[in-house]
Amino acid sequence: MYKLHTIALIAFTFCLFNASAQKISAVEKKAAGKLPQLNDQFVSAAKRCFDQFIVKLREGDIEGAKTFLAPQVRNMMTATVFSKLSSFVKPGPFKIYTHRVEDFKGINYLAIQFTYANAPEKPTDFMKVLFDQDNLIISVQPLMMKEPHG
Repeated sequence: MYKLHTIALIAFTFCLFNASAQKISAVEKKAAGKLPQLNDQFVSAAKRCFDQFIVKLREGDIEGAKTFLAPQVRNMMTATVFSKLSSFVKPGPFKIYTHRVEDFKGINYLAIQFTYANAPEKPTDFMKVLFDQDNLIISVQPLMMKEPHG
């Protein structure tokens, strides 16, 4: 049996839509009822965005990485958050493990769990990423599956 543990970046992941951090714009409220597309083209575009974001993380290019973030969260990518997030990214390409629509603060987003391309059938390392309607990143959450001690 496995337990899911968030490894960090709570500040980046959950501060993105903290009620005191930002107000949802009228455009986002209008889009709140729309479900993101789950077709192959939309999911592939989101993966390309994520892959490019990871390239910038690995290069140490914070400004380049910010271009793949949704405008409402770009200013939250500080040097500290960038450094912590970069520390969780191992070498190697990612693949999509699962994807679905997820509600976050009343807005539906495409949620994709990425894992490493060479991961076993039951992977242990994930990156859960939420994407907006423009395939830009709303949040990134590194996750790790660990067997419980006992």
